[in-house]
This record gives sequence, structure tokens and C-alpha cells, in this order.
Amino acid sequence: KQKLGKYGNADVYQRCLNQFIKYDNKTEGFDYYDYQWFLDFKVHKKMVGIADNTISHYLRTARAVWNEALNRDIIKENINPFKKGLIPAPEQTRKRNISGDEIKAVLSYQPKNETEGLIKDIFLFGFYSIGMDLVDIVHLTEENIVSGRIEYNRMKTGQPLSIKINHELNEILNKYKGQGPFIFPLLIIHKNSGPEGIKKYNYVRIRYSKVLNQIKNNIGLEKELSSKVT
Repeated sequence: KQKLGKYGNADVYQRCLNQFIKYDNKTEGFDYYDYQWFLDFKVHKKMVGIADNTISHYLRTARAVWNEALNRDIIKENINPFKKGLIPAPEQTRKRNISGDEIKAVLSYQPKNETEGLIKDIFLFGFYSIGMDLVDIVHLTEENIVSGRIEYNRMKTGQPLSIKINHELNEILNKYKGQGPFIFPLLIIHKNSGPEGIKKYNYVRIRYSKVLNQIKNNIGLEKELSSKVT
């Protein structure tokens, strides 16, 4: 995946492998991982409180690697450990709604520094864009602004989306446009800039959550904030 420039996919596979090693503390060949192994992994994750969607993601990723190994004849026999019922059906993610009073509290919050100001604006941008993913927000460029709309492809799925730029979005965009390759000065990389770019985005995501949590605590809100609230 890295040779193909698909660093995001490579990062997903690596993090999935890290979970398997964390569980079993081994790195073995394909013949080691049978149905019982994956079932025990699934049960363990459920017992420690991991959501079904996350478990499904790990197992679907492992299945994709397994199928690729079959295609390359690395696995000589078509033994399928991913039997029916092993992988939990993904559940629709519940929308995280925020009340009018809570969004007013964020709007009236006076940032304590420049970083808090940027994070506040990105949070509000996600809210006004009906929950745009953080990874898509930080990769927006002025080329995504077309005839009063934001035109972009989701980084996770490639799905093309179009959002009308309302007054609130326009105010935030005008505040940051023209300052660099990306609209928001949070990520000076491109999605195909290599493994270091992925590491930088992961750092940005963690930093964003940390500062947003600080803002939430300063305001005195109980509800968790993220770029996915609507």
C-alpha cells in the first residue's frame, strides 16, 4: 500500500495488526490465525468494552488482508476463518446532537489563545457543515470552493459530497482563506505526502480533541464535543 502511495490504507492495516499483537503478543503466519483465534479476539474486545463497529472494522480489515493473501497464493488452501456470524454487522453511528443553548455557549466563548480560536472555528465549521469529518475539514483547499458550494470527496470513502456555503460557513472561510495551501492552518501536508503525513494528521486529530475538551471544560459543558455534532 505504501508503494502505491495509499498511506492511509497502510496505516489502517498497521493499526489493525497492532491490535492483534497487543491481544496475543505474537506475529505468526496465516495458518496460525483460524476461526477460533478471531472468535476469541472478538469476545475479548467485547468484554473490555470495545464497540461492535470497532471490532467489525478490525475483522473486516483482517479479512481484506486474508483475501489478498489468497489472491497472491501465499495461502495455498482456501481456508476461510471468517465464517458467517463472526464479523459483527456495523451499526449506524448515532448522531451526536447539540442543543441550541450549548452551541450558543460555544459561540460566546472567548478563546484564551490563538490555538483555541482555531479549534473553536473548526468545531463550528463542522457543526455548520452538518458534521463534516475532521480529516476532510483539515484537507480543504480553496479549490474545493465552487460556485458557492464546498465540493469534496470524503477521504475515508471517496464519496463525492457538496455542501451549500451558508452565512456562518462563509464567515469562517473568509477568516482563513488565502493563508496557505489548506484553508485551516492545522495540517501542512497532502493526503499523498507519505507516511509522515499520516503521522502528522494523527497528531493533529489528537491535539484537536485535547484542545476541544479544554474548551468544553472551560465553558462547563457536560456533553462531549467533536467535529461530528449536528
